[in-house]
Amino acid sequence: HRGTLAPGRILQLQPTYAIVQDDITRTHWKLSYAAIVADPAQHVERTPQPPPQRTDMSAFKLGDTVSFTDKHLRERIGTITRMNAKTCSLICDGEQWRVSPALLRKIIDL
Repeated sequence: HRGTLAPGRILQLQPTYAIVQDDITRTHWKLSYAAIVADPAQHVERTPQPPPQRTDMSAFKLGDTVSFTDKHLRERIGTITRMNAKTCSLICDGEQWRVSPALLRKIIDL
């Protein structure tokens, strides 16, 4: 209502908006995330995490047991049955899958 930035605290986060309490008037506001401006003075400096290393084709061989995450974010475990230039063919629970080796993780059976 004031047309200026006002300090406040986030009370609750929802999928498309946040409920914010105005520090001056103590009123609650339902704001979209685009309307919230973070205070740069309170910014905590974080060290960037290095990106995960990509696995190349030479790390795998036929018969290896590997895992990957499918498009529905389910963890799949299978055995490599064929290796092409860009993909590996796997058998997972009786289903055939073609997966990039960059998405595969080797399973070590102890």
